[in-house]
Amino acid sequence: MTHPLRRTLLAAVLPATLVLAGCGGQSDEEPTSYLLTDLEGGTAAPGDVTLPEPPASGTPADPDGPRRTPGTGSNGSDAPSGDELVALVSAAAGQVETVRVSIGNQTPPPDIEAAFVYGDTDAFDASLVITPDQPEVLFRRVQGTFYAGTAQGLETVDPDDPRVSSVAGGVVPAFLVWNPLLDLRAALEGAQDVGVGGPEAIDGVDVTSYEFDLDVDDLPRPSLIVPDQATGTARVTFSVGADDLPVRLQLERDTGGIETVAVVDYSAWGERVQIEVPPAG
Repeated sequence: MTHPLRRTLLAAVLPATLVLAGCGGQSDEEPTSYLLTDLEGGTAAPGDVTLPEPPASGTPADPDGPRRTPGTGSNGSDAPSGDELVALVSAAAGQVETVRVSIGNQTPPPDIEAAFVYGDTDAFDASLVITPDQPEVLFRRVQGTFYAGTAQGLETVDPDDPRVSSVAGGVVPAFLVWNPLLDLRAALEGAQDVGVGGPEAIDGVDVTSYEFDLDVDDLPRPSLIVPDQATGTARVTFSVGADDLPVRLQLERDTGGIETVAVVDYSAWGERVQIEVPPAG
């Protein structure tokens, strides 16, 4: 099985040395803050969060609308519509402010691991594994600034740097604008002919799963889920837990007779997240 991320990242990801070249020197100063969000006090706004709306999408669903369960879909089937799934997830996600996201294929380890803080804070701390024999590349967005580097150090990346927008920028442009809740909404919104199917449990968690087809052109670009040049349809399996929070989004595509599978796992909803603000440099 060929993973879509693996194939594109190997060819195009911006090496950490190039990312950091010319971005300024490191400083010996201590980080300005170790604690970005403390769920006992909170910096985001639980209750006010909705899944962000993709560009040119339809009317956003009401996050305070009724909860949906299998058998109550307005389309008369045993499954809710895509827009009803958006409302379901928005209502659940609005009660918390953090999630951990893994993006990869069906064979661990995943390529991307990230802690994401949404709401008013909007920050993430992500690591990317290109190949097992290479160091992890780290990406971070915090307090409106984007950083990239390795465990040896992070430095700011200017979004207007011409290297970032070029082919050499690789996956960096996707990280600059990444919002996993936006990816989720874009995948669900407007889905038709949703059916109940797929796994009943994932990693020991009981889930309800839904299946439908997705036009991959509806996903935000640049994307961490599919290559930018990807077209056509994907078979989506979307799984939620008993609390209506997403557990997995899986996309299966046929690309020239080769099956590619992208798996996005969601976990640790609402758990405390610490994101370090790197030293000034």
